[in-house]
Parts: sequence; structure tokens; C-alpha cells
Amino acid sequence: MNENKAKQLVDRYFEGATTLREEQELYAYFTSGHVSAELTPLKQMFLDMCQLQGCEPAPVAQVVSIKPRRHWRKVAIAAAVVATAGIVAAVWFSQANSTDYEMMAYGQRLTNREAVMHEVDRTLDDAQSSAPNVGAELKDAFAQY
Repeated sequence: MNENKAKQLVDRYFEGATTLREEQELYAYFTSGHVSAELTPLKQMFLDMCQLQGCEPAPVAQVVSIKPRRHWRKVAIAAAVVATAGIVAAVWFSQANSTDYEMMAYGQRLTNREAVMHEVDRTLDDAQSSAPNVGAELKDAFAQY
């Protein structure tokens, strides 16, 4: 129903000159949800009259927005990537900072590869010599205590 016809029927309704069919048309117009701004103040009255006549207003469809879960999924994936990168970096740097050669000799901690290998070679040479100087070795070993 167009706006002009609705206004004419409303005027006739208040004059008491509408037929039952015309009143049903008015009820259908006001329950449709497409009511003009000028007739909006009368909408509730016609909805109430419609309910008194036994008709039910058409249910108004509600728009429900579906929130995408992909946003949370992207955040979870990003967090997993960052955590994995952090663990890999921690393991990498802990291995990079560790020394492969470490030795305590003469009360000093040696981490230089050449110094450690020199002491190992010297100790092995002393152990293989025919007359090892055990006393000097013990004195060197226990001099720090």
C-alpha cells in the first residue's frame, strides 16, 4: 500500500467510515514495518487494535551479525609463530654462547681452544714419558687449594 492510500484510510478510520476489509488493510500496512514517518505515531495504536482483532503482527526479522572467528585464529597463529621463534632463538643463542672447550688448569679456567689443546697435549706427553714428574704434576694440580 502506498503512503497516500494509507493516509486516506487513516482519515476514514477516524471518521468511522472504513469497512472491515479496509481496516484489515490498515493493520497489514502498520504491521509490515514500512510505515511512513508521518504515520509512525499511529503505528502502536494500530498494532494494538490489530491484536484486539486477533491478528498477530508479522515478526520483524532481526539482522544478526556473525562475528568472524578468523580474527582470533590469525592472532593464535601469530602467537604460536612468535613463541616458536622465541624458543628457537633461545636455544640457538644458548648453544652459540656455550664454549666447546673448557678446562681448569693451574687454578684458571681456560676456554680458548688452543690453550686447552696445549694443556691436554702437555699432560699426555708427561703421562707417556718414561720418567713422569708426578710430584710436580700433583703440586701444580693442588697448588690452587
